[in-house]
Amino acid sequence: MPMPAGIGMLTSLQTLRKFVVGARPGSSSKHCFNGLEDLQHLNKLKGTLKIEIEVLINAKFVKEEHGGGAYLRSKEHLETIVINFRRGMEYGSKESEQALLEEMQPHHDIKTLELNGYHGETIPRWPGRVDNSASFDYPNLVTLKINDCSELLYLPWQIGKLPYLKTLQISELLNIEYVADAVSETFVLGEGSSFFPSLHDLKIFRLPKLKGWRRRSESGSQVINPNDSGISGEAHVEWESSPCFPVLKKLSIESCDKMMLVPLCPQLEHFVIRDFRGAISVTPCYQPPSSYLKLKKLETNNLEWLKSMSIKFTKFLSKIEIGFDMRLESLGEVKELFPAFLLSSLRTLYISNCPKLKSVGGWLEHLSALESLCIRECPKVELGGISWRNLAATLQTLFLKKFVEMEELPDGIQYCISLRSLSIWDCPKLKYLPKWMPKLTSVQTVELLYCSESLMERCQQPNGEDWPLI
Repeated sequence: MPMPAGIGMLTSLQTLRKFVVGARPGSSSKHCFNGLEDLQHLNKLKGTLKIEIEVLINAKFVKEEHGGGAYLRSKEHLETIVINFRRGMEYGSKESEQALLEEMQPHHDIKTLELNGYHGETIPRWPGRVDNSASFDYPNLVTLKINDCSELLYLPWQIGKLPYLKTLQISELLNIEYVADAVSETFVLGEGSSFFPSLHDLKIFRLPKLKGWRRRSESGSQVINPNDSGISGEAHVEWESSPCFPVLKKLSIESCDKMMLVPLCPQLEHFVIRDFRGAISVTPCYQPPSSYLKLKKLETNNLEWLKSMSIKFTKFLSKIEIGFDMRLESLGEVKELFPAFLLSSLRTLYISNCPKLKSVGGWLEHLSALESLCIRECPKVELGGISWRNLAATLQTLFLKKFVEMEELPDGIQYCISLRSLSIWDCPKLKYLPKWMPKLTSVQTVELLYCSESLMERCQQPNGEDWPLI
């Protein structure tokens, strides 16, 4: 529903979670524009404002009636702005959407900006504070999210210079080949400049045409200095290796089928890489010796892909999550992927939804520091084939889910004397607890969910037959 007529008269209003740009029955695009005009006068709004654009306003009304980004530019008390172009709205031209978005220029002190469902090919570079040049000048921006903008061709290159940007999320940008792709968008960094100097969290999801971060000139230069008169603005562009993110802590790359180069991240601690169809690697000619040496957590759905990457795992890697790996049949097949010293540093292993996985032996039992193990929805895994004795001294948490054929817990678990938490979910044929349960003297929590009715009855407090075993 559109906003009530005359809401712009509430000039002292401080809290408004959502402003809807919509059409009443029988109203024209001109009337919708007049409703949007009310937003201009609400300059005392604080906190978060979500703008839902449910109907497209003809660009001519924006250009004729207004200019200069007046709707949001004076709202200095807003910290977060979310702009949603709703799916299924009356669709117009890309130019109309871009003209409207240009008028949504946030105040330069905004901290979080999110854009969803936009159909334009470019994002406005809104005039800066000092002059009227297009600069995307948001020095206090901390979080930037751009989602489901299917026609977008590239992002403003200035985002790489934002001094306090910590979180960047770009997802479902179906046409982007390079994040900064036009010759005129070449990264221009002066002396002492830094690329994404504060970025800690970067998520790239479903960019099916993405090849790399940016292109380079024929000379091969990665960074162009504006004082170098030998650089031509008409230079042809070609593939360029990904740049270095100096302080990035978490990198997530998912469903980017054509991407072959992973950015360099010397401070990376958490790496998520999923849904690739081809080989992907860190550019070897630019990889410093320290790259990825601080990695603590790895998530993937294809261990084979990691073989094509020149990542050197170190003793800092303490957690691995393997989920939805459709090819993996045995952990023993990929043990050569990880160095021997990892056997004494890995503390958490999470395996889920691997339909072909049969054996976790040949590697699991050698993880001498393993504290937490989760195996869920891997129906072919033989739990009896695990050398549980080798995990006895360290394993503290065990979570097993959806072993639909399991009728009893593996006897080897009784040797895990350090176990503190045992969780069993979705095991419908498990009808009783083993008699050796009291041997697990360190157990503080036993969680049984969605198992057989028989087991649930036997574990009822205080008269259940298996209650004394818990």
